[in-house]
Amino acid sequence: MKNIFKSINYYINILINKLQLKFYKKILNISEDGIVLLKVDRIGDFILWIKSLEAIINSYEEEKITIICERGVVQLLKNFKNLNIRIISVDRDKFLFNLYYRWKFLRKLKINKYKIVINPMYSRDFLSESLLEGIRAEKKIGIIGDDSNLNSKLLKKYNKNYTKLYTIPDTCVHELEINENFTDNICKNSINRISLDINFKKKRQIEEKYIVIFLGSSTPKKQWNLEKFIKIGQQLLEEYTLLLLGGRTEIKLGNNFQEFFKNKREVKNLIGCTTMEEVCNLIHNSELVITNDTFAVHLSTFLQKESVCIAGGGHFGRFLPYPQNSYKILPKVIYKKMKCFKCKWKCRYKTIPYKCIDLIEEKDVILKVRKILLEKEKGKCFK
Repeated sequence: MKNIFKSINYYINILINKLQLKFYKKILNISEDGIVLLKVDRIGDFILWIKSLEAIINSYEEEKITIICERGVVQLLKNFKNLNIRIISVDRDKFLFNLYYRWKFLRKLKINKYKIVINPMYSRDFLSESLLEGIRAEKKIGIIGDDSNLNSKLLKKYNKNYTKLYTIPDTCVHELEINENFTDNICKNSINRISLDINFKKKRQIEEKYIVIFLGSSTPKKQWNLEKFIKIGQQLLEEYTLLLLGGRTEIKLGNNFQEFFKNKREVKNLIGCTTMEEVCNLIHNSELVITNDTFAVHLSTFLQKESVCIAGGGHFGRFLPYPQNSYKILPKVIYKKMKCFKCKWKCRYKTIPYKCIDLIEEKDVILKVRKILLEKEKGKCFK
């Protein structure tokens, strides 16, 4: 059914592009207006790409750079210092299901003509390919990539829209390695004139020592059992305040967690109540982050904060664990290895959460958490 929907949308976009080029011919700009970066995947993927964004900005410093990304990513980008680029926000759901929104958005993109469009996504999807097809540019560059989000027939059709597609060698497994390889191919030099860092508030928002917990994930199938999180919380509550963070779709999870502790002051529930700037600051000032496989583990790593991540094996090695030496502080990933790992989440077991996640026990997590906290306390003693 999904493939039929994607195929129908493919032909709808062809029709939209032909009609717009015909009816809006008089208002289309002829002069080329810099470079467009298409990075419309989720916020966790974007965080893994930040080093590449830095390299591209440095390499094409004389060009006007425009980046198209999702709304959540826009909030993150607003926190960066030294970021002087044009940002265009796209609403993924509206683009997919609201044809009027799609028409208006593609029309807006068509007005300008660009020198280059770069799509750095390895797992290209309908949104990225629709936008690339709709943008007028002399060169369109991307990655051959995999078929996680598009079937092979659609990929072949979309490939025709590119002037250059790079193949990533098999030695590049992790997303960081894929990003680095592609960036090396498209960047003229690696002179680091601009460094992207996040602005932090000097004042702590919470005075006591606290541990951040993210209960949710992109799908309930990737969420560790709430009762197991509660047992972890019970063991930490005597020494630390527990701070719950997450999006609005996870409010019920937070309320259920908090209700178990009878609204103790040591449990603070800020799920659905924080901006991206506040999330960055709260993670930055925490003792530790405990999370499912979400953007939080990647943000914590980027901010160089200790984290423990409960992860499954659908894309094992692609996003987690991180390669050694990629960062000084790496996330501690808790997983139960199964023969079916790297299934791209095409799971043979009909369980919620996925079986590889459900098999992870509380003791596996608490042991790792205790070890990290003990080492932090030892480190403070020797300073």
